[in-house]
Amino acid sequence: MKIKYYGTAAAEGFPGMFCECATCKRAKESGGRNIRTRSQSAIDDTLLIDICPDTYLHVINHGLDLTKIKSVIITHSHFDHFDKSVLACIGPGMAERAADPLEVYAGESAYHSVVSLGSDRILPHLVRPYKTFMTQGYSVTPLPAMHSPLTDPFNYIISKDGKKMLYGHDTGIYTDEIYDFIKSQDITFDLVSLDCTYGSKPKELCDHHMNFSALTSVVNRLREIGAADKKTVIVANHFSHFCENTYDELVEMTKDTDAVVSFDGMEIEIV
Repeated sequence: MKIKYYGTAAAEGFPGMFCECATCKRAKESGGRNIRTRSQSAIDDTLLIDICPDTYLHVINHGLDLTKIKSVIITHSHFDHFDKSVLACIGPGMAERAADPLEVYAGESAYHSVVSLGSDRILPHLVRPYKTFMTQGYSVTPLPAMHSPLTDPFNYIISKDGKKMLYGHDTGIYTDEIYDFIKSQDITFDLVSLDCTYGSKPKELCDHHMNFSALTSVVNRLREIGAADKKTVIVANHFSHFCENTYDELVEMTKDTDAVVSFDGMEIEIV
C-alpha cells in the first residue's frame, strides 16, 4: 500500500494568501517543502482522500492522475477538504470520460452536496460511523472525528492485502469510545497519519485540531492498546502557518521523535 500526500496545509494554505506573519514570510523566502497547499492524499493512485480547492494544482505540479482515481472518500465538508466545484468538472461539456462513475463516500453534509450536482458520472455514498464499506478492494471504516459537528467529520481506517492505516485529519484528541472501537478490531496499524495543525505551538484545548503534544498522546494511547508498535510509521500532517513552524523548522524540532513531518509530494510505501 502506498500513500502520497499532495497537499499538507490547513484551510488558508502555507503561506497564507493574505498573510504578512513572520512564518509566512520565512516560508516564502525558503520555498521548497516550506510551501504547502490544501490537504489531499491518495492511496495507490486509486483511492483519493478529499477534493480540495488545490486539486488542479496537484494534477499539474505533483502528477495526480484523476483518470486513475476510482473512488473518493471525504473527511468532512469544510471547503479546504471538499470543494464541490472540482467535482463539477467531471460533467459533460467539461470532460470526456468513458470510465465508470466516480464513487464518492461522505458524511451527511458533503453527501447531499454531491447529490445536488445531479451527475450520472458520480455515484454518491453516505457513510456512517463505524460502518465498514468496501471500495476498489479497500476496506474502509469511518471513525467519528473530533471536529466541527456541522461538517459531519470522519477519520478513516483503510485496509487492503493485510496492510492497515489510520488517516486522522481533521480531528482533536480521540474519545475513549474511538480507542475502544479500534481495540475491539484487533488492529496494529502499519501507518498512522495524524492532524498536527498547531505544530509545536502550545495549545490548551485540542478538541478540533492537534499539536505535536496532542499527537504524541494519541500515538501513545494507540500503542497502549496494541494498535501501534515500533514498526508503525507515524506521520504528522495538516499544518497551519499559525503553528509558527516552517517545514525546515518542524523537521529540526522533531528529529529525535518518531514522527515523519509531511510535505507536499511526499510518498510513503508500506511494505
